[in-house]
Amino acid sequence: MKSSKYDASGCDSPLILGLDIGTSGMRGVIVRAKGCDESARDDYAESLEDSEVVYSASVPMPTPCKEFASGRSVQSSLVWEKALIDLLSELSVCESWSQIGHIVADATSSTVLLCDRNGYALTDALMYDDQQAKSQAQLISKKIKQLGVESGALGANSTLAKVLFMLESESARPAETVHICHQVDFINAILLGHLTSTDENNALKLGYDSQLQQWPEWVRAVLADASEKQGVQIDLPEVVKPGTVLGTIAKKAAKQFKLPETVLVHAGTTDSVAGFLASGASELGEAVTSLGSTIAIKMISDKPIFNTEYGIYSHKLGDHWLVGGASNSGGAVLLNYFPLDEIKQMVRWWFDRHPEKECGHLYSTDCYPLLSPGERFPIADADFQGQLPLPAPEKGSTVEQKVEFLLSLLQGLSYVEELGYNRLQTLGASRLKALFCVGGGSHNALWQCLRRSYLPVTHRSPQSLDAAYGVTRLVSEFYTG
Repeated sequence: MKSSKYDASGCDSPLILGLDIGTSGMRGVIVRAKGCDESARDDYAESLEDSEVVYSASVPMPTPCKEFASGRSVQSSLVWEKALIDLLSELSVCESWSQIGHIVADATSSTVLLCDRNGYALTDALMYDDQQAKSQAQLISKKIKQLGVESGALGANSTLAKVLFMLESESARPAETVHICHQVDFINAILLGHLTSTDENNALKLGYDSQLQQWPEWVRAVLADASEKQGVQIDLPEVVKPGTVLGTIAKKAAKQFKLPETVLVHAGTTDSVAGFLASGASELGEAVTSLGSTIAIKMISDKPIFNTEYGIYSHKLGDHWLVGGASNSGGAVLLNYFPLDEIKQMVRWWFDRHPEKECGHLYSTDCYPLLSPGERFPIADADFQGQLPLPAPEKGSTVEQKVEFLLSLLQGLSYVEELGYNRLQTLGASRLKALFCVGGGSHNALWQCLRRSYLPVTHRSPQSLDAAYGVTRLVSEFYTG
């Protein structure tokens, strides 16, 4: 499939629908891309500013089923399908719904299931944080070390390890050709009526070589061995650049969602790359931290960095590389101990009592917050235990005790972020000169204050915090590039 830009000559401010598929919700943003005439610009940041949000909506999804003892984290793809139907119904009240010309989605990286060629699920999805594939990850790691190659398919969280785990676990599956389906691929299959190419950002953790732009032979061999043992044929997807036109929306989907039959569906990207695109970061040394359920960091670099020991990988995007990694630490740890509303109340409580206090390193004790053993980045260790400096508050604990525990967690998250950027600097990334922050954690004023004490660089406000907005940037490139 060609990855050249769509010919937008003569276009009239087309509408782009960006979809952000997460673990507990799905969001959509309708954007009008300005610049398809004489106002077109090549500059990334300027053209992003020119995009106008027409309408947006979001719907919740049931959270994945988790078993901390086994590391299991799964979700039915039926949850995504229902959320998509509900979301598009919410968005369809927009007066400009009939003017949508493009749909592009981002989704959680390394969330994967097995499907048939039409995109019908043969398994439940293993989520981004599923840790069941430890033995498969060891096999992959051994293979990578033997060959001396670089790869994004590292750890039990990698897509490749999960696919091997599913092949070995699904003994009741009929003997047929099965297809690897990322979360974003499943959504695209609903819109197109069949599975098609995946994007190179989601393919990275399946083992795709983004430098050589091909599937390595060792990945093919590992999958061939596993599928032969199970009596099935498994095909690797074709890989295209983010933003590539995958096809025209299926007539059935167009009718169901009341969309024009001319809508083009584009290859998307991962949630963290979409968050990066939303921020406005555009120069070497600029970086984006996505503080959501987990902590993901990415920095613009002129060269890729892959490092097995620290879980560092690089996404290709345009002429640059986004270097970084994703930790298992993050906001999900906070929500394990406190509801979101209570966290907000405790933050206000702290600032009410410390209006003039600097948010420095408040505790000398070490803290590395994890929900369960296993870390991806900046430490790559499937058995890493993490550390809490204080016992979790019990029922009847005072506000002061709860706030003290929350502060220790927030400081721990800040430490994880700092360690991540230090790893990149040590391995040759550009000097960190400016930092953007997106995701739910960007709304936590105490967290933001603590981060500035750990990373004393220029902190800039993102142009948008919305990954669903950022992913539309992949399509607006077709009009402004």
